[in-house]
Amino acid sequence: MVYDATRSDNEELSAQLAERHIRPDLRPEVGRLIRLTKSHQVEPGDRLGAILISIDLSILGAEPARYDAYAAAIRREFAHVPDREYRAGRCRVLSQFAARAVIYPDAGFAAIYDRRARENLARELASLIPR
Repeated sequence: MVYDATRSDNEELSAQLAERHIRPDLRPEVGRLIRLTKSHQVEPGDRLGAILISIDLSILGAEPARYDAYAAAIRREFAHVPDREYRAGRCRVLSQFAARAVIYPDAGFAAIYDRRARENLARELASLIPR
């Protein structure tokens, strides 16, 4: 996996890295699945994509203390971003997930984690609004 909080092409670079190191017959599918993590958008009927994206987003539905630790870790990752800009950007990202009719494209994940994910998103969004 390739990750640098200052870059916007981590998913593409991760997909390319995976494609270089796995069996040729698996390259297209593995690359496609990794690339889905950029948008978290899954086409209807894409079972593997739905499972992968649901796993990738599972932290959103974690117990509140675990989610709060995750949110704090995200802020540390983006320590190079001034607070005002970070709050605005994080609000945009969280609002996009909260506005989705379905956060988890896999129905099993949705049934278990959707309510708590929405509660976590709402709580973090409220914490990001300057008082």
